[in-house]
Amino acid sequence: MQEVIHALRPEEALMGAVTGAEVMRGLRAATYDVIWFIAHGSEAGVELSDGPLSGDVLAQFLRTHAPALVYLNTCASMLVAVNVHDALRVPVICSVGQVEARAALYAGAQLAHCLAQGMDVTAAFEASRPAHDTTYRLIGGGGQRMNGNDGQIWEAIHDLQSKVARLEAQVEMVLFGHRTNGSAWQWALIVMVGLAAAGLLFVAANANLRVLP
Repeated sequence: MQEVIHALRPEEALMGAVTGAEVMRGLRAATYDVIWFIAHGSEAGVELSDGPLSGDVLAQFLRTHAPALVYLNTCASMLVAVNVHDALRVPVICSVGQVEARAALYAGAQLAHCLAQGMDVTAAFEASRPAHDTTYRLIGGGGQRMNGNDGQIWEAIHDLQSKVARLEAQVEMVLFGHRTNGSAWQWALIVMVGLAAAGLLFVAANANLRVLP
């Protein structure tokens, strides 16, 4: 996580047990280019201290301040990603099934580095994926919507991609089942990045996490 923080240069930090209301206030406070989650997760959503944040609710929070990228570095985040992408038509990086913690941190750190170097979303995603990776997915990263027939083609591609991703999410739910966590509290790291002038807001809920200057 420290590598992600260093690469993305957060300017403000909120520490403690992150709730859905706190996420909502943070996301609605400004328009950011990247919304970045590192947390426990399941098909129900991103695990926060007061329960899972579903894809539908996250999309509602982002509807008036849609980012250029949402990164869900959590386990089993495909269904959340599909719901966010369907609602907002923004690229979403997610995972299929369980993600080993160290692999997730390495992938996140590499993606943060690539984005900080000025790569576009698709190039950064491909450069950050582990070799022979079958866990991470980029939904809606094929390009910006254009005018005329090209725009209709891209829209059709996005729709097909969403349908395939939704089927994958349904298969994942059957294969892995609904996972629960025995912890008394959940931790999350939520980074909201403005690559231009919007600044960056960093939110963490982890008693053991130290924010570096």
